[in-house]
Amino acid sequence: MSFRIGINGFGRIGRLVARQIAASHPVLRISHINDPALAPAQAAHLLAFDSVHGRWEHRARVTDNRLDLNGHTCGFSREKETAAVGWQDKADLVIDCTGRLKNAEEVNQALAASMPRLLVSQPVDGIPNIVLGVNDASVILADAQAVCAASCTTNCLAPVVSVLHQNFGVTGGFVTTIHGLTNDQALLDQAHSDWRRGRAANESLIPTSSGFASAIGRVLPELAGRLEGYAVRAPVVNASLIDACLQLGKATNREEVNAVLAAAAAGPLRNILAVEHRQLVSADYRGDTHSATVDAALTQVQGGHLLKVVAWYDNETGYSHRLVELAARLLTS
Repeated sequence: MSFRIGINGFGRIGRLVARQIAASHPVLRISHINDPALAPAQAAHLLAFDSVHGRWEHRARVTDNRLDLNGHTCGFSREKETAAVGWQDKADLVIDCTGRLKNAEEVNQALAASMPRLLVSQPVDGIPNIVLGVNDASVILADAQAVCAASCTTNCLAPVVSVLHQNFGVTGGFVTTIHGLTNDQALLDQAHSDWRRGRAANESLIPTSSGFASAIGRVLPELAGRLEGYAVRAPVVNASLIDACLQLGKATNREEVNAVLAAAAAGPLRNILAVEHRQLVSADYRGDTHSATVDAALTQVQGGHLLKVVAWYDNETGYSHRLVELAARLLTS
């Protein structure tokens, strides 16, 4: 049995989700794609040729105004309004990758406008924020009409902090994400509501706000209000890291911290969390499917209670893999 997946918004994450499903997913198939900014031919082209992740090894072309993705065809539309797509007849679940749905009211409007069940690829207030491996057991997925997969950074931070809190008790901390470029930044200086983010992205390290710290409270309510942080956008096209400085309730040391993280990576968080002992750099994590890879060599403990831990993540590949996995869980639970 297979389930029909609609993709609303065919940008960076939408196309990576399509690549994964169309390659040979056992239970999901893409039935329809909607993006008002793209003609079908350009959508196929951008799917096949990606400046960050390289050429897709499967077929992507247009046949009779439908997309042929690895031998399976799907519909394509360019509607700006959700209701005009007619999702109810086209998909069992829609993965919304537009970036437009920011709160429960907007999600409910989308559901009312003929969307079936909905999975949103960004944090949304008022609906379940699911990070696989962390809080997915807290929601009855079979009954959920709409959930979101939080953010790529929250998916990196939450598994690490969850393991540390379970073993040592996280009482507070500050987190910085050194994050690759995104499409809302400028090639050259321009007007922007965030004055720093309006500066040329390839010329500077750019501090900016990020919602991952507050999002942790939605995923791990016991840590609500205990973490603060911000992002620094770096002039690299992909692969990011979190640098977390955490206060622990129980004294520990570097070896013990790395050991409990490694045990989780080999056990309940297998394929979500990893621990790396080699001295790698961001380019080495391009294409990595884990949500977080702890850099064991950079773990530091001061005075038993002050911990510094670094975790890498491909902010596109890892996150899109979790979206596909969560979509399958929603439909097969």
